[in-house]
Amino acid sequence: MFSSVRFERKVYAMFYTSRLNSTHRRGLRPSPGGIFAAVVMAALVMTSATGFVTGSPVTTVPPAAMRSMKLTSSATPTEYFVARLQWEIASRTLSYRVSSHLLNAANDLNQAVIDSGPANTAGYETAANELHQLAVLPETSSTPAQNAEGGYLISELNQFFDTPGLFSGRYSPDRVAFQANTGNLWKAGYIIGTNLDDGLAPGTSPSITAVDGGYEIAFQANTGNLWTIGSLGDTAWNLGMMSGTSPSITTTDGGSGYEVAVQTNTGNLWTIGSLGDTAWNLGMMSGTSPSITTTDGGSGYEVAVQTNTGNLWTIGSLGDTAWNLGMMSGTSPSITTFEGGVGYEVAVQANTGNLWTIGSYHDTSYLNGLGMMSGTSPSIAAM
Repeated sequence: MFSSVRFERKVYAMFYTSRLNSTHRRGLRPSPGGIFAAVVMAALVMTSATGFVTGSPVTTVPPAAMRSMKLTSSATPTEYFVARLQWEIASRTLSYRVSSHLLNAANDLNQAVIDSGPANTAGYETAANELHQLAVLPETSSTPAQNAEGGYLISELNQFFDTPGLFSGRYSPDRVAFQANTGNLWKAGYIIGTNLDDGLAPGTSPSITAVDGGYEIAFQANTGNLWTIGSLGDTAWNLGMMSGTSPSITTTDGGSGYEVAVQTNTGNLWTIGSLGDTAWNLGMMSGTSPSITTTDGGSGYEVAVQTNTGNLWTIGSLGDTAWNLGMMSGTSPSITTFEGGVGYEVAVQANTGNLWTIGSYHDTSYLNGLGMMSGTSPSIAAM
């Protein structure tokens, strides 16, 4: 007789596979909403006034019947569907929960081998071992070998579960750059983090952008100068930055280049990179940082800053504009491109303490005054 936990996983599988059969008969792919509905239905079946169903109700779900369910024209063990669902959940869950879902998936595949025999479960043991290997990879590592191993295992498991690009879509390698509490620059993707052994200036943050072959990161080093490192090369720019400020980087030329905006140690705005180096002779407010975005299909850029007058300015390929919008002291703007790079919108905390967006699209003081926390800055993205 199954335990209550075993019954739970079997009923879970029954509804999941039933949903998959329905969608494949219609020539469709199962949707996340369908999977969620299946989980809810399973929970309703398993739960009563006294909790999970146990004891005699287990016999109402014959294992052989569930194993006869089909995803395609050939019988597939039920545990495969449960394992695949665990794999899909792992790709969407919080990082500290990923390993438990990967190990659950491995256990389901091993159970399938026991229940259905090796002849009907070719490749299951290999996939289970790969899930184990992925689950035990350290969340932080400085070894390129472990980074490569993680990518290889994800590729193999996506092939096994027929989920192309599942993890790489959301957790593509090196999507995050940050200053660790050691003061060093780290980059991180799914599961793996890498210490890049570059010291950052205290109180500053790096900026990362996708480029051909990977990423490029801009940061203020602990020497006070701007550095960029990544797939397009490592460069010490010999450009001093203002203490306590951070650079902003954007991709240009379709991914083959980048441009960085900084507040230099003279207090002025500079842009530097593939599209040229420019001293804009525009004074910035002490303690604030610029924001840069690509325009004109990658051939240009626009930068938003809080000037030393306390007002918002935008400057770059789409023109220079003094917006006559006062910003809160110590805060920085955020800019994004839309409409194919021919327009932009900026988000700021105004000197009233409220959120404003302003730019090519429209100017809005949100909700008749959406108050922001003192000393904080907004972030904006195109949709």
